[in-house]
Amino acid sequence: RRLDELRAMDGRLSQTADRLIYSRASRAWQAAPEDVALARAVVSSGQRVIEQYPAPPQAFQDPAVGPLYATVAEAAAVVWRADQNGVFRDLAVRLDRALVENDRATASTLRRVARLSESGGDTGVALDAWRRLLSGLPAGQPEWFEARYESLRLLAGQQPAAARQALDQHKILYPEFGPEPWGQRLRDLDEQIPRAPETSPTAPSSPR
Repeated sequence: RRLDELRAMDGRLSQTADRLIYSRASRAWQAAPEDVALARAVVSSGQRVIEQYPAPPQAFQDPAVGPLYATVAEAAAVVWRADQNGVFRDLAVRLDRALVENDRATASTLRRVARLSESGGDTGVALDAWRRLLSGLPAGQPEWFEARYESLRLLAGQQPAAARQALDQHKILYPEFGPEPWGQRLRDLDEQIPRAPETSPTAPSSPR
């Protein structure tokens, strides 16, 4: 109640109250990360704290802003998964894209923005996120094969010939495709992507 009274005041007291409310909500949610009500509280209070900062990229001059954006984005994603409200999905994507564009993205950020962007129909952003994750992971780790599969799957929907070429190269390096479940998914993708037509050798022309 005392924090609510502070919020009703103007100026610094209100801003301080918003930060305290967000901090309290964030700690409670971290203890129960799938609690949708707590996630909503994080989104609500976190947005008010975000508004205290300038827009990116200036906002990221404060080292606290990156974790703030990431926490609110993840909380918004939890709410989105619970009720499919596109407002929360779009908020998470907007915050995550700001992190990506300002070199503040973690692997969790890239996975989240990839999945949420694809669910919103933006496969271009999703593909870019998976590619960024792929390039940042050590080759051969299970997470690397996940990013490889997801990026090839999305590329196949946009540029099948390029996806076929990339998958053929993957097969040369990894004849078994990779560990499960990604190995089987890559094998399935190999069956789905059209193969390049075989070119018949050109007969030499006879001299005249």
